Amino acid sequence: MIKKVIKQISLSYINKAMTFVLLYSFNILIARKLSVQDYGGYAYIMALANIAIAIAYLGQNMSTQKFVAQHKGTDRINDFITSSLILRIVSVGFATLLLAFLGYMYAFNNQYNIYTKYIVGIVALTVINEYFKSIFIGLHDNLINIAINALDYGLKLLLLIIGTITLSRCFNIYIVSLICSSLLAFYILFNRYPIKKAYIKISVIKELLFFSLPLLLMTTISMAVLEIDIIMLKQYTDLTAVANYNVAKKIIYYIPQISYALVIGTMPVILKMTKKQVGKYFLLLITFTIALAIAISTLIYFLSDHIILLLYDDKYPNAANVMKILSFYILFVLVNVIFSGFFRFAGRVKILCINIGICIVITLISNYILIKQNGAAGAAQATVITSFIYLLCNIVAYWRFIKSKLADEIFANEN
Repeated sequence: MIKKVIKQISLSYINKAMTFVLLYSFNILIARKLSVQDYGGYAYIMALANIAIAIAYLGQNMSTQKFVAQHKGTDRINDFITSSLILRIVSVGFATLLLAFLGYMYAFNNQYNIYTKYIVGIVALTVINEYFKSIFIGLHDNLINIAINALDYGLKLLLLIIGTITLSRCFNIYIVSLICSSLLAFYILFNRYPIKKAYIKISVIKELLFFSLPLLLMTTISMAVLEIDIIMLKQYTDLTAVANYNVAKKIIYYIPQISYALVIGTMPVILKMTKKQVGKYFLLLITFTIALAIAISTLIYFLSDHIILLLYDDKYPNAANVMKILSFYILFVLVNVIFSGFFRFAGRVKILCINIGICIVITLISNYILIKQNGAAGAAQATVITSFIYLLCNIVAYWRFIKSKLADEIFANEN
């Protein structure tokens, strides 16, 4: 069991480490090549797109991973792969029509109506791309996900390096990379795992929806919590503040992927243990994550000025202060990801929805007050406050759950 955990964590970390390097390079290069105003506009448009993507997922990423992993090696696996794909296509079609309608009616913002078509393309292709990744996570084929991410993010970076950059070209690069990586994933999936006697069963679709629809609320609110700061900054300040904030945010943004890698590698194994074993190993996991968070947060706080100056010269003068504030966010978010992963894999989505619902209220109020007072620094302060409150909610929810009779039933049997 321990060897299996180590193997999955190792592959997950290889994938995340590679993605870190490529994504950081991509975001740094965009911020360097675009003007401050255009980069602020890019951040604003991508914030809108990310919220739309979260809605279009319909909570299916986790449900696909869960049911594919659960039925791996059985006759039902093909039914879940096929039915999940159909649900993705339906959700993509619905999201595309909705976004096209909203773009026509409101254009999100008159200044950016020309970019509505890019938002639609990015949303549709990202949802399909994540379908394949979810399948391979469920199948524990992390090597394939490494190949998919290498093509996706590597091609993004390569195309960004070549030639001059405009805002429109940035979005074209996104779309081309997603198309290529999705085609690779499609080829591998249906050649390595040929679908035989697969049917679109209403019962299977109901199972997927029953698990995923509660996650829709959770993932949408989670993404809103992450992106509402950019949208409110644009509303109450200007694109320069948005750009400075986003430069710091993007350096911090992908660090929680460290915890996601831990979740992917450990939760499928931990949740097959007895209740006593779960308590022991989960506490070890939390302790390790806290130590890691403290180390990373400390480094970021003391190196913020040097990092911003090294990467961007003096193009974004306020980004270093924002980054120092966000270093405290790291203390909380890495641990929050572990708790969230535990509740998702345990099927306790209701707990997550309640906790995140509390946080969306906190983040709206804190951003509204602090952005008006402190601009980009206020948005960072609001992020730290929200993540701290979310951690408190998760700790309380975990102890209540682990002592409940429901936990006794879920973790009752030896495996």
